[in-house]
Amino acid sequence: MTFDVFDTLQGNLTVNLEKMAKVVNAGLPLTAIFFGVLGYYVSFYFHFATVTFILITGINFIYRHVQKQHALLANFGIVAQMRYMIESIGPEMRQYLFASDTEEKPFTRVERSEVYRKAKGIDSSSAFGSQLLFNDMEIKLRHSMFPQPKENLKPYALHFGEERNLKNTYTLKHPVIISAMSYGALGQNAVRALARGAKRAGIPMNTGEGGYPKYHLMEECDLIFQIGTAKFGVRNEDGTLNEQKLKEVAALPQVKMIEIKLSQGAKPGKGGLLPKEKITPEISELRGVPMGQDVISPPFHPECQTPESTVQFIQKVQQISELPVGIKLCLGREDEFLKLVQTMKAKNCFPDYITIDGGEGGTGAAPKSFLD
Repeated sequence: MTFDVFDTLQGNLTVNLEKMAKVVNAGLPLTAIFFGVLGYYVSFYFHFATVTFILITGINFIYRHVQKQHALLANFGIVAQMRYMIESIGPEMRQYLFASDTEEKPFTRVERSEVYRKAKGIDSSSAFGSQLLFNDMEIKLRHSMFPQPKENLKPYALHFGEERNLKNTYTLKHPVIISAMSYGALGQNAVRALARGAKRAGIPMNTGEGGYPKYHLMEECDLIFQIGTAKFGVRNEDGTLNEQKLKEVAALPQVKMIEIKLSQGAKPGKGGLLPKEKITPEISELRGVPMGQDVISPPFHPECQTPESTVQFIQKVQQISELPVGIKLCLGREDEFLKLVQTMKAKNCFPDYITIDGGEGGTGAAPKSFLD
């Protein structure tokens, strides 16, 4: 090539970006001058190209000599911008052109397509078998030689709080819930859509640890109010439990159960950080945190530093709320969990349910190294 932009390396044709950038950076103003001359001597219409290349030259100058945030733009100018553009559409290119129907995460194209079809009321049945590879990990439905008519089946029912003879027991009528995701991690439209679906399906929705459930309440579904380590919505200024606020939340007719989050699979040994830039007046009100400063969720409840203190805290929340109270944890060390259960037995105090969090990194925000 004339400008040696392309090199031959071990028999393969490669692009020399540094030389290409030099050619483009020098060629842009020259091209603007060229079209300017044509516009002056040949036809006015060439000046449309003149103006276009003057603008591109100006943008290129800003990339190379003014902005300081991106080293690639400073070194290569508009050529690097082309690289950023191609990189930005990389996920879409892989999704639509290169990835198979079953290899994407967290949801494959097959799974997404089925959800879309069902959401639109379109028949989602298919033929010729599954595309999945079968091992010992997937859920399997076993056949019966003598299946029962639906009218002979007992309706599903799981009762929470009946072992403690609670007045405010809660019955789960379907073996499905919507798990915890806070307002803030999800926007109000997403929260309300999920809550509306939970109401129609007759299933409960976990609020997540994001504080007072303003948008969850609007759709009047059954709620599980989650108390995270920062106790958003039911906290004192020092991060301890505010008993009066918990009573007020527990008295809401939509709140059916309380969940104490002890740990989370996506953040082992780590709390969370809510940057001050993300704290709006509404978030400040719902979470009970001040404006203008970062809010750090501790990796543990100050009240729960031993098995004994953890059981005492569970009992305290049960007594204040008068609702079924569960705990959520990611099982890391069996010996710790065994000591907790032994302490529960010794004190004759048990949570009404236990949520085991997965270790696959499902959360609104966490360090990537922890997710991986």
